[in-house]
Order: sequence, then structure tokens, then C-alpha cells
Amino acid sequence: MVEAREHLHESVITSLENAAENAAPEQAVIYLERIMELEPLMESAMNLLLENLLKLGRKQSAAKRLRAFLTRHQNEMGFEANLELQQVLT
Repeated sequence: MVEAREHLHESVITSLENAAENAAPEQAVIYLERIMELEPLMESAMNLLLENLLKLGRKQSAAKRLRAFLTRHQNEMGFEANLELQQVLT
């Protein structure tokens, strides 16, 4: 039962990530926000989310999300995340 649930969870994440990669920025943000709800420390999804927020001109929102992500990642994982867009936003 647990294995089936984990497989379903992974399938949902993969489907949302694929949809986000092929969507317009507005829709991609919706998909990526859902991924971040399910997997709050997923660096690839955070990178895509930040990228799409920047495409929409929402730099302040992207910077706020980045700060929250970095803090959570440090607190839960014990080391700093390395995001592609980190230098652009800090």
C-alpha cells in the first residue's frame, strides 16, 4: 500500500513538472506551486517556479519565495540549496 502511494505521488509530481515545462508562464506557476506544496524542498521545481515568475515580471515574489525556500532548506536539510537563479535574485 505504501509503495503504491509513493509511486502515485511520484507520478503526480512528474506529470505536474512536465505540464509546467510545456505551459505558458501563468499556468506553469500554478503547476509549480502545487509541486512545491507536495515537495517543498524540490530544487528543480523551485528553479522552474522562479524562472516563470521572472518571465512574468514578478521579481519581488520570486525573491520572497527564494528566501523562504533557502531558509527552509537550510533548517531541514542542514545545508544550503544551490539554485540556478539564486544569484539573480539576491
